[in-house]
Amino acid sequence: EPLSNLDAKLRSFMRAELKHLQSELNTTTIYVTHDQIEAMTLAHRVAVMNKGVVQQIATPREIYDNPANLFVAGFIGSPPMNTLTGSIADGAFVGPEGKVALAGYAPRDKVVFGFRPEDARVVDPATSDIRAKIYACELTGNETIVTCQMGKSQIVVKMDKNFDMPPNAPVALSIDEEKICLFDADSGDKIAKGG
Repeated sequence: EPLSNLDAKLRSFMRAELKHLQSELNTTTIYVTHDQIEAMTLAHRVAVMNKGVVQQIATPREIYDNPANLFVAGFIGSPPMNTLTGSIADGAFVGPEGKVALAGYAPRDKVVFGFRPEDARVVDPATSDIRAKIYACELTGNETIVTCQMGKSQIVVKMDKNFDMPPNAPVALSIDEEKICLFDADSGDKIAKGG
């Protein structure tokens, strides 16, 4: 882990330097890191491991957009993928927090519904079936990280920098159906459409 002891500014500079060198030298490099940002920014292909077992090998984009299982979904991404437990019935994911229409998935009793923070929007409660309350809004500069309380779950959504609502304000979530991931609740493996 060559960058682990550097401060944040120097680490960012060195990532760009390493990426440039890799391109200039046109050589294969094996880079070991626990820092997902380093893995995602430097690699052409990433191998995600858990306790010595390879969980997924793919491009950074494939790993981010289509994680093979719940471990990869939770490990890659900052904030990580949101997950809700429920079932699939009548063409929708159904959980204690509400339901989301799904196309192409067979009914199942136990599933984990996942989506990335940027693939959801906080909306008026009258416009969606997924209900929540604002827990906290954190302005990071170019965006606002919104944590919503949904029953016992906390869900994180990335909104624009001008978004602000008080704690406990009732809201709903609009989730991009094309970007959702479904996982088997027992094995943690991703469920393909039709499965």
